[in-house]
Amino acid sequence: MRCANCGFQNMPGSELCGRCSTSLGLATAVIDVHPPRASAAAKRLRRLLPVQRAYHRAREVLHADDAAARARHLTATLPPLPIFVRLIVPGWAHFFLKQPIRGHLFLWSFVACVLAAFFCLGSIWSGIWLGMAFSVHSSAALDIVTQTFTDAEVRDRIVRSLIVSAVLGMVVYWPVLRLIGGVAQPHTIESDLTPFRPGDVILVNRWEKPRRGDVVVYTVPYFGPRLIPGHGHNVFWYGGGNIDRVLAVPGDHVQCDSGQLLIDGSPSPWQPLNPQPLPKTLSMTMPDGRYLILPSAAPGQVNLQDANFWQTVGSISRADIVGRAYLQTHPLSQFHVVR
Repeated sequence: MRCANCGFQNMPGSELCGRCSTSLGLATAVIDVHPPRASAAAKRLRRLLPVQRAYHRAREVLHADDAAARARHLTATLPPLPIFVRLIVPGWAHFFLKQPIRGHLFLWSFVACVLAAFFCLGSIWSGIWLGMAFSVHSSAALDIVTQTFTDAEVRDRIVRSLIVSAVLGMVVYWPVLRLIGGVAQPHTIESDLTPFRPGDVILVNRWEKPRRGDVVVYTVPYFGPRLIPGHGHNVFWYGGGNIDRVLAVPGDHVQCDSGQLLIDGSPSPWQPLNPQPLPKTLSMTMPDGRYLILPSAAPGQVNLQDANFWQTVGSISRADIVGRAYLQTHPLSQFHVVR
């Protein structure tokens, strides 16, 4: 058996060359250099339906995207400051990133929820609509953050969603709600306080100092007829919330002359919400920290002609005044500015 490497003639049956130790099996190996070929019909079918070619191309694209995503995940950071600041308004960051469709979707969905909550103030629906507005805002911010952190881990997305919602709640919504609660606190009328009815909702500004002519929500110290057992006569006794107009402020000198209300000697343009005949003679000076508010809207019979009534029931301390009522929001048919 001749060695193909050195030409040495070996004994028949030898596996290795006696001179160079080359495998003698290579000399007799037969290599088929003509693999099976596709038939003409199979080739035509592949040209008409290039399924296998499309599969391999898609696999290459997916592998390339996965590699790019892994590279971005390793270098991912928070959104840049110009984008991060714009997260306080839903859709603002999307407009900045030239994504107008998403921006309009988030922005106007948020505005619609806020408007619905405003017109439902004082009811359970207001809280529901505010929750939906917060959900839209949180989704808009999370969409921007997800474009930076492109990993698809479910756990990471859940944690990131909780963090985004917590940051929005503490940085944006908590201070905003505290501010709105001071200048637009909803107050529901619970009893018949003419011209208001039970269930009416009015907005109250708790931070504004009461002035003459303001309609305010306050607590009546005592008012109303109550029969005292064993005495056989009525006294004024009433406690609870009320709404009426401020007629005088601390330091004002109040007079009544022939049914005309005078403040510091000048005719006053203000009257209680339900004007009634005033006493013919009255002279009093409002003490420091006391406001003149007559409960003309309270249930029961009010005798504004009694001068003693003005001094006992009408003198309200600043601590008993909740705030100025300026807008009725419910029912919508009665939506108006309170004057």
